[in-house]
Amino acid sequence: MSPSHCHHLFVYGTLMTKASGVSLGNRERQALRAASITLGPATSPGRLYDAGHYPLLVDTQSIGDVVHGEVLRLDAPYSLFAILDPYEGFDPDRPDVGEYRRQLRPVTLADGTPHEAWVYVYIGSTAGRRRISDGRWPVRT
Repeated sequence: MSPSHCHHLFVYGTLMTKASGVSLGNRERQALRAASITLGPATSPGRLYDAGHYPLLVDTQSIGDVVHGEVLRLDAPYSLFAILDPYEGFDPDRPDVGEYRRQLRPVTLADGTPHEAWVYVYIGSTAGRRRISDGRWPVRT
């Protein structure tokens, strides 16, 4: 699938539907709720770190490291990315600047169905950050 045709987004923190009681990302969640549907729980390869009010997903080479979240099917991906990219600190014109990069990555739905989805991957340092070993971000209200 070419990047321009991918309508899936894997969310694992403040953008998850279950984060509705969290003030951070409220505007972005409202935009997602209006223009997407959830395909349900899913996982993606990676490690999760705690940044206080939100999690950080980083690449890993270790088999078995997974991050739990959900997959959303977006009605109009690039309209939503115009809202989500600034929230995540990602500039598609300068992808190596900032803390995150939006990448196409493999995801697996809870029923085992594989997909490809956009994922915001943290590209900064995790020094001093606590790893969330079970890969599940605890929603804080």
